Amino acid sequence: MENKLFKKIEIKDLDKLNTFFINQKYRLCDFTILATYMWIDYFNLEYYIHDEILYIRSNNVSNIEYFMPLSYKYNVVECIDKLFEISLVNELSFCIIIEEEIENIKEKYSVNIVYNRNWSDYLYKYEDLLYLEGKEYKDKRRHIKQFLLNYNNASYKLINTNEINIIIKFQELFINDDDNFLARYENEQVLRVLNNIDLSNLYIGVLYIGNILIGYSIGEIIDDTLFIHVEKALKEYIGSYQMLNNVLLKLMKDKKDINYINRGEDVGDEGLRVAKLSYKPCKMINKYNIKLIK
Repeated sequence: MENKLFKKIEIKDLDKLNTFFINQKYRLCDFTILATYMWIDYFNLEYYIHDEILYIRSNNVSNIEYFMPLSYKYNVVECIDKLFEISLVNELSFCIIIEEEIENIKEKYSVNIVYNRNWSDYLYKYEDLLYLEGKEYKDKRRHIKQFLLNYNNASYKLINTNEINIIIKFQELFINDDDNFLARYENEQVLRVLNNIDLSNLYIGVLYIGNILIGYSIGEIIDDTLFIHVEKALKEYIGSYQMLNNVLLKLMKDKKDINYINRGEDVGDEGLRVAKLSYKPCKMINKYNIKLIK
């Protein structure tokens, strides 16, 4: 019965899901439009909305895992109770449960918990990354200063969807740029996003040297958090990534009340981990796989 209720997420469903995403208070990158669309096929993502609760799950045939339910009517434990009722089973597996909810769940259910560091979100204070003050950011400031000295005709701006073809052509440069499977998959999915979904609610910052595009980033705002989903730059321009990291934050300064930056996970990539840690996260949003027995 339960399998008939869930359906594969499609583009036309994104607005419906977003009514739940925009009310999330967890600052999780998993509950954003762009991240959801990028990983639909990889995790075979399905959804079901029941009694003002959004259930999303990864259905890989032999292994079904649910995301933490979202609702503006019930708490997480109440949502899980209802999922058990719908599923007519005595055991459920979840792949995204934040640690703040673990104790609440343990009060009612027998729980087997597994933590995977690779999928923790990196959360930063917006002003820390905007101003890069203090000794810990000395190297970042130096890289940006050197970049501006080397390329005194550098410029940056926000673009609208009418200019998206420029970004699509630029993104095509990265399709076969990495030996890591997940990195290649992500590059392909970014191109799919650029070609298929409405980007009007996202923020796209571009970095130019003269009239040459050397980098771009895509961000999405939910409540007080800016989610940086995509960041691509040409490495031959020394300091381009450090500059790009700072560009979108500057462009967003007067747009919204932003307190935090979520830069996603490192998915176990050692280079990404070192880079993300070097920006001194104020918090790691740890996510747990749990198996519940009714």
